[in-house]
Amino acid sequence: MIQERLPGRNLQNQLWNELNREQKKSVVKQVANLPSIIASVQGPAGSISVDNLSRSCDLPLLTNRFSTSASHGQPSSRRATIHKPLDFLLERIDFWRAYQTESMEFCFEEIWDAFEVISHSLAKHGILDGPCVLVHCDLKPYNILAEICSDNEAKITGVIDWDSAVLAPEFMAYPAPFWSWLPDEVSDQTDADEEAFGLGVKPCTDEEKAIKQMFEDCASDTYKKYAFSMEAIIARRMFHILQNGIQGPWLMSEAQSIIVHYRELHPEDGIEYEDASEDEVAKEYKADNQN
Repeated sequence: MIQERLPGRNLQNQLWNELNREQKKSVVKQVANLPSIIASVQGPAGSISVDNLSRSCDLPLLTNRFSTSASHGQPSSRRATIHKPLDFLLERIDFWRAYQTESMEFCFEEIWDAFEVISHSLAKHGILDGPCVLVHCDLKPYNILAEICSDNEAKITGVIDWDSAVLAPEFMAYPAPFWSWLPDEVSDQTDADEEAFGLGVKPCTDEEKAIKQMFEDCASDTYKKYAFSMEAIIARRMFHILQNGIQGPWLMSEAQSIIVHYRELHPEDGIEYEDASEDEVAKEYKADNQN
C-alpha cells in the first residue's frame, strides 16, 4: 500500500530545540487546543474496534470492552456500552474482583474497595462530570509533527502513533504538556510520575515561564482543571490499573501508592488501607499468586 508521507518533523527529536521562543509559543498555543479536538469524539468507554475500518467515518465510533480474558466470558470483541465515567470505573472494579476470584483464586479486595471509594470521591469533586471521549493516550512531542512557517510561527502538521488510543473518561484526555516548559531531564520523567515531577517542578528560565503562560492563556478551563488537579492526576494513574489489571509486584505497588496519595489528599473520605513496604508488596503479590 502506498501512502503519502505526512509533512513536518518530529517535535521531540528533530525540531523543538531548533525553535525560538516565539515559535515554541505558537506550537504550545496549538497544543492547548489539540486534546479538545480529539475529545470531540464521544462514545462508550473501551478500546477502538477494528470493525471501524470497514465502516463509514460518519457513523459513531465502535468500541469494545477492555478485557484480558476471553475465558472470563468477556471476549475482546464484546461491544462497550457504558457512557458515564463513574459507571465505567465501578464496572472495571467489579470486573477485576470477579476476574481475580474466578480465574486466579485470589482477590485484592482492599485495593478494589479503596478504588471504589476513590471513584465516588472523584465524582464528588467534579472529575467525572464530563463524557467518555476519544483519547490519544500518548500525545507527547515525539508523536507530534510540525514545521516552521516563519520567524515567529511553527505549525503542527500531524499527530501520529494512535495504537494506544481509547475512549475513556474525559480526565484522561487532558494531561498537561509539561514537556514544553520543563527541562528535558525532568519532562522525560513526567509520564512515570506526573504527580511529583509535573506539579513539583516549576519552570525556571524566562523562556520556560513564557511557554507555560502561553498554555495557561490559551487552554480551556476544562483542560486546566484536568491538567493541574491532583484528583485528575491520580485518576489517570488509577485508570491504567483499571484498564490493564495488577500484573506483577510493580503494579501492585503502584496501586497501593495511588491509594496512599489519594488518602492523603482527601482523608475525610475514610479510605481504609494498610500501608506496606516494597518488599512486603512483592511478598504479598507472590503469596496471593501461589494460593
